[in-house]
Formats: sequence, structure tokens, C-alpha cells
Amino acid sequence: MKKKRKSIPVIAAIAFCIMACCFQNPVFAKSAKKTVTEGKDYYREFLVDNVLHSDRDGDIHYHVYFPDSYNGKKKMALYVTLPGYQGLYFQGVAENLKTEDFAFEAKKYNKDMIILAPQLDDWGETSARQTIALVEYFLENYPVDPENVFINGYSGGGETLSLILEMRSELFARALMCSSQWDGEYEPVVKARTPVYFVIGEDDEYYSSKPFRDAYKKLHSLYQKEGMSEKEIEKLLVLDVKGSDYFKGTGITYQHGGGWLFCRDEKIMDWLFTSKKAAAKTGAKKQTVSITLNKPVYTLKKGKTVKLKATLNQAAKKKGVEWKSSNPKVVSVSKSGKVAAKKNGKATITARIKGTKVKAASRITVGTPVSRIRLNRKSVTLKAGQKFTLKATVYPKKAAVKKVAYKSSSRKTATVSKKGVIRAVSAGTAKIMVTAADGSGKKASCTVKVKKIQNQKSRRSRRNQQNQRNQRSRRSPLFQVK
Repeated sequence: MKKKRKSIPVIAAIAFCIMACCFQNPVFAKSAKKTVTEGKDYYREFLVDNVLHSDRDGDIHYHVYFPDSYNGKKKMALYVTLPGYQGLYFQGVAENLKTEDFAFEAKKYNKDMIILAPQLDDWGETSARQTIALVEYFLENYPVDPENVFINGYSGGGETLSLILEMRSELFARALMCSSQWDGEYEPVVKARTPVYFVIGEDDEYYSSKPFRDAYKKLHSLYQKEGMSEKEIEKLLVLDVKGSDYFKGTGITYQHGGGWLFCRDEKIMDWLFTSKKAAAKTGAKKQTVSITLNKPVYTLKKGKTVKLKATLNQAAKKKGVEWKSSNPKVVSVSKSGKVAAKKNGKATITARIKGTKVKAASRITVGTPVSRIRLNRKSVTLKAGQKFTLKATVYPKKAAVKKVAYKSSSRKTATVSKKGVIRAVSAGTAKIMVTAADGSGKKASCTVKVKKIQNQKSRRSRRNQQNQRNQRSRRSPLFQVK
């Protein structure tokens, strides 16, 4: 009995010690879920090589910095920095921190900010999903202010960032794209009104400045279609192309290595860390209205009806919506957005915010919807560089719209053209998704396995060779271990 009584305070003491350790170490966060393996080493105040274990997205390696003011309760900003090729995980643990200074320069702009430096495996869709999973984990388990989540991507990390913005733009207050190109879709960024800053050297040796110019023009055009003025667009979109004078006298003769300068440029970094709330106050005098429809394209049989749902922002809700059909004899629409198919043909239903020119449209086809899609192959194995044409047949044969859309789950593994031509890029597995273009939602997929071949000149190997040449030819401190 005495032994049992003595064991109670011992157990209590052990429990107290464990709780104390957990409270002092912010990596344990508020959640008791054992989904993270904590790193053991530090590099310049960053706890390195933590691993978030995700059943859906695999192991996600990251480094994290918690400011001295962190207490587990106070709301803090979150900054995420995505590395270029030289900082990917296979290059070595913490190479992203050792070769890029964005994470360290960011400390100067907000003393109450958690800084995340994911160390990913590539610049494609898998890494984009992993970054999103990591951000969601921190939002759920740490006292992060969701209105102040910032992100940047340099070089390959910028490509990843564009895919992240395609998937979850609404997560971020601001995004900084450095020396890269845009690989994602544009519409989700416009819908979320996520501010994006593009910065690149005029004669960037790897990408050139053209991809950023094209991305800026596309986003600018979409905002104009939303009825926004130039002043409103300027608050959401910045294109900053640096001429040769910007690099003179800096010791950087290689413009693609300009990240060393960009992260030290107060104008650029000040823009990034302007909070979303502050930006909202700036534009408070004139609120922008927006509208989207749940079915941009749809096919229904004669005599059938469908309800179109309009999603409005707060400013638009106060004004209301007007509905109109381009051809009432084919398709009619009620004041509530209920569409009725009268006879075979096509019509466009327009939903316009009252008192404005801002509108959204749904292309309606009256006819037979697609019931299924059949592909000529369910799987195919290719060598890098090889091509294969995927053929899709829609059923029934009398379907009103027979077109389909193709999309690859991993463009670094295999790409696919609008006509279904698959091109194997590098070793790995990708799924080609084929979706009916009539709005029925019918899909089919083909699994593509790409075999690695000797002396394969994939995108990764070309980039590696380019980086090795650059290492020998430039004196940029961006790529020097400190």
C-alpha cells in the first residue's frame, strides 16, 4: 500500500513535466494529435526538418521559426516561403534556408510572425497540395490570424505558388512571385481577390520576363471584366520588371539570382506584409461587387429545369441580381434564377448585379447530356519524351455536346494537350482526367506511368545542369551557405 501511495505523486510529477515541456515547445501546438515528428536541430533560430504526416498528402518536411513573443494564445501572422530548385529536399536538409534569405529578412517586418519554410520535393501539384495541407494544419492548431497569412515563391517555388493559388487562393492575404512563371489557373485568384506581386529581371536567364508579363495581362483582363477600375486593380496586381540598372553594383551579374536583392528590397517586402485588413480599409470608400454562378456551362433535356445559384460578395448582396436569357424561346429564366428548357438549341443566361455592369454568365444547351465517357486506354506506360494520343468517346451518341477537356494530375510527369496528346516528361505516375464539356460532370481517367531512361534530359536535369553552370559563373551571395 505504501508503494502505491508513493507512486501517485511520482506519476503526477511526471505528468506535470510532460505538460510543461509541451507548453514550452510550440511545435506541439494546441492540438494533441500526434501527426508531427519534431525536428532535433536548429539553424539560425529555425527548428529544422519537422515532418507533418498526412494520410492524403504523405510526409511534408518543413522548418519553422517561432518569435520570442509566442505564448500559444496571442494571434500571430504566418509567412510561408517556397524555395527554388536549389532548396528542394533532395538537395539536403535545410538547403532552402541556407541558399535563400526570404525567411530571415521577413523577421524585420513583423516581430509577431510565425515563419514556415516547407522543404518540398518538386515544383508541381503534389508540392502545392502539401503546402496547403501544412498551412491548414497551422491554421487549425496554432493561434494564427487567418487574415494575415502571407506567401512567396522564388523560381521553381513560384511555379508551385501559382498552383497553390489556383487551389486555395482564399487562404492567403498576399502572394509574392519572384523570378518564375505562372502554371496555375487564373480565375480562382480573381474570385478570391488575392493580391499578387510579380517581380523578375527583364532578361531573366531561365524564364525571361515574358511569362510574368503574360500572367499579369491575363489577371488584369479578368479584373476588368469584373468591372473594376484601374485604381482598384492596382491594389490587387503589381508587375515589377527590373532592368539591368537594378542589378548594377550589387555583385549579382545573373538576373535569375535576383532573389537575394528582392528579399532585401523594402518596397517589395513592405507590399507583401501589408495586412489584408489594412488593404480592406484602404478600399473601404468604394466596395467592389462580385458575382459567380454555380454552373458556367450546363446541358439539360427539353422540358427540364435547373436552378442557377449566384454567389455574391457582401456589397453585391445589398444590390440584388437581374436575370436574362439571350434566347427566351430556347431557354427561359425566372427572377430567382430557375432555368427552363423549351426547345433544342443554345442560350446564355446572364446574371447582372443591379445598377452595375458586373455580371456572370451560364451557357445553356438544350439537348441530351453526356451519360458516360469511354477512353481507348485506361492505362499506358511510356518512356520520357514519348507521346500517346488518348481518344475519348462520349455516350450516348446523340449527346448534344461531344467535346471533352483533358487535364494532367502531374505536369512534371506527363502533360496532355487539348486534343488528348499525352507527352511523357519524367519518371513517375500521373492521371489524365477527361471531363465532359457539357457541364454534366461525367469523367474518365487514364493512368500514365513514365519510365526513367538513361541520359534522360528531363526538365529537372536541365535545371540542375543550368544551376551547376551558374554556381561556377556567378558571385551571387544568394547561393552561399552562411
